[in-house]
Amino acid sequence: MTSASLSLEVVINHHSEIVLPVDPYRVLVAILSDLNVVSGYFEYSFVDPATMIQINMAHLAHDYVTDIITYDLSESDEGCMQGDVYICLEEVQKNADVFGHSFEFELKIVMTHGILHLLGYDDDTDDARAEMDRIQWDVATRLAGIR
Repeated sequence: MTSASLSLEVVINHHSEIVLPVDPYRVLVAILSDLNVVSGYFEYSFVDPATMIQINMAHLAHDYVTDIITYDLSESDEGCMQGDVYICLEEVQKNADVFGHSFEFELKIVMTHGILHLLGYDDDTDDARAEMDRIQWDVATRLAGIR
């Protein structure tokens, strides 16, 4: 699924047997709007655990599944935000159970997490992670009605 609006392009790839609880295109566009992102290219791929392990091994030397991996493909001289985001839906479901909220809410948090990384946020310290967590929670809460 692809859409272009001015200079905003969103591509969604669904390569998992898990049924998405929301329309990922609508949710991603709502997240971008909420975070005042008006241009860029964003490709979100929903994958299974085996694919996520392959991506982790190939690029990060991690032999385990993670819920999300974000690649910033922006070229600083172009000024256009570009990113590929991979989300393992099985991990998102597990995390929703661990954190005690719905799969839909956790998916919105994780989708927001990818955009925040592309906006320059990091989660490599406790303080930085707390800031990302706060923003993700706020965005997901504001988007509660977007399906």
